[in-house]
Amino acid sequence: MINKEDIAMIKGKLDETSSKEDIAMIKGKLDETSSKEDIAMIKGKLDETSSKEDIAMIKGKLDETSSKEDIAMIKGKLDETSSKEDIAMIKGKLDETSSKEDIAMIKGKLDETSSKEDIAMIKGKLDETSSKEDIAMIKGKLDETSK
Repeated sequence: MINKEDIAMIKGKLDETSSKEDIAMIKGKLDETSSKEDIAMIKGKLDETSSKEDIAMIKGKLDETSSKEDIAMIKGKLDETSSKEDIAMIKGKLDETSSKEDIAMIKGKLDETSSKEDIAMIKGKLDETSSKEDIAMIKGKLDETSK
């Protein structure tokens, strides 16, 4: 039985220099409508064990310059509804050991210009019911020896 490759070789459509895609095209496994993933699979660059990143890289959605967020988005760990904390966590700026201040800074609630009261409020040491003395203590104007 003569196979399609043999016939293609006879017809001059295939020779020993032909690429895997050429052969796959002859075999009917690839045509001009085939996706980049199909071609990559034929080329041996993708298989059923390939990660979402691998596939995204083939599709041209990811490359070596892609940010951690891009990769996380491909992995399904981030999307347009993700919080700033989620994104910061992906970027490696936050993890489960991060302080409330770190999280507040990511959320845009604190920055390097924030007052001690702001920080104390984030830490849960002050709220809108705090007395003036509490606030003064935070500001360093009072300590436990003050009358």
